[in-house]
Amino acid sequence: VTSADLRLGLRMLLFDGICSQVMLVLTGGAFLVAFALLLGATGKTIGILAAMGPLAQVLQLPSVFLVRRLGLRKALVTTTAGASRFFLLVMAAVPWFVPQTLRLPVFTLSLFLFWGVGAVGGSAFGPWMRDLVPSRVLGRYFGTRLTYAVAVGAVAAILAGVGVDWYRDHFSVETGAFSILYVVGASVGFLGVFFLSRIPEPRMSTPPAQGIIAAVREPFRDANFRKLLAFMASWSFAANLAAPFYAVYMLQRLGIRMTVVMLLFLLSQLAYVSFLGIWGRLADRLTHKAVLSVSGPLFMVSIGLW
Repeated sequence: VTSADLRLGLRMLLFDGICSQVMLVLTGGAFLVAFALLLGATGKTIGILAAMGPLAQVLQLPSVFLVRRLGLRKALVTTTAGASRFFLLVMAAVPWFVPQTLRLPVFTLSLFLFWGVGAVGGSAFGPWMRDLVPSRVLGRYFGTRLTYAVAVGAVAAILAGVGVDWYRDHFSVETGAFSILYVVGASVGFLGVFFLSRIPEPRMSTPPAQGIIAAVREPFRDANFRKLLAFMASWSFAANLAAPFYAVYMLQRLGIRMTVVMLLFLLSQLAYVSFLGIWGRLADRLTHKAVLSVSGPLFMVSIGLW
């Protein structure tokens, strides 16, 4: 990978990050919940939909074998990313082409395939980026990429929220607004795949001779890794138990319009970006563990405030 290739790759990676964030904003979160509620989803269904993303990550395990066997990380990432985003178009078509009794099952299955097919390439993306982005700028680059992505995604969320409310005020079939969002989200996602396809891929180093089972098992021999896994599992359980129902609570119980819900989302994103630097400086001074021991309980308190 030449210097010119690297500069092009970093620029394309930035554009991909922005496209991916906009796609996820337009097809997830409050928009996903509101779409599912219009299709007749219950609280149980919302919980199942929220579980699709984390559940699909299990498919990263067999994809490790593909990465080690084929070594074609870029091909795997771009192919699975493009295929997964096709299912957003299927979800957009559900209210128009699927019988009433089958809408929620098809919608749920499509969401699982969106996350699942994408997860297959997920295990290849990290190693690809690790080999591409120079270590001296790795943290700074991905921090900048995240900031741009969050900023553009927040603007997209506000515009989409205003658009949904306008559509509801002028048209009787509310699901049409969300079908449009999903088509736009899928289109932006396909644009992101184009940017991914233009990023160069350094030659992959030869993997160790050990088998795939041994490679997956090896980290579990480390006591600290097992403790970290237990912490991440308990944290994920606590956070995801509440997270899917914020939007349900605001839309159904409090009767908040979508524009206001998206303004609250924008506020959360601004707080997220603003405090990244603050927590980062504190972590550099006081250790990451000290920051986690304070910020973790504070986050749980914020759930209680709801």
